Amino acid sequence: MIHNAPGSGKTTYLYVIASTLARAMRAGQAEEAQAALGLEGPLPLPIYISLGDYNRYRLGRREPGDPEHGTLLAYARYALIRQLGGLNLPKDFFERLLTQGRTCVFLLDGLDEVVDERHRQIVSGDVENLSYIDDVGRIVVTSRTRAVGEQTTADLHRVEVQPMTPEQGR
Repeated sequence: MIHNAPGSGKTTYLYVIASTLARAMRAGQAEEAQAALGLEGPLPLPIYISLGDYNRYRLGRREPGDPEHGTLLAYARYALIRQLGGLNLPKDFFERLLTQGRTCVFLLDGLDEVVDERHRQIVSGDVENLSYIDDVGRIVVTSRTRAVGEQTTADLHRVEVQPMTPEQGR
């Protein structure tokens, strides 16, 4: 769990993780990304999800015949296919990645953007449920500090974003 005040760089940090991984995968140069992010082994596929968008999806109309509707995995599938619609990806694209041994890192942004406390508790539970799935890999969650309460996802290591030095900001 990465937390701090508004504008402290939480979302930017997730974008840096995603772009570092994507560039390294595209170039076939894992070593630099592994060193920068403290990773070992194959690079995980970054999956960025706005938890506010996920909550709106979760509350939306259920898809007939989709027992997973309203879960983070179903939203990841939905968001990937929607974002990459021009590629005509099959509906089971995401599941194929996971079953082929491809690990992911879920970059879950803005737990605090789920404004309603009851909904935030549900979304937090959904994040926790996602963490129990063996094939998923790592999960990074961001939130403003005020929304990081005892009810939020258990067993997450909490880190506070620190201000950047002038050299880091260049």
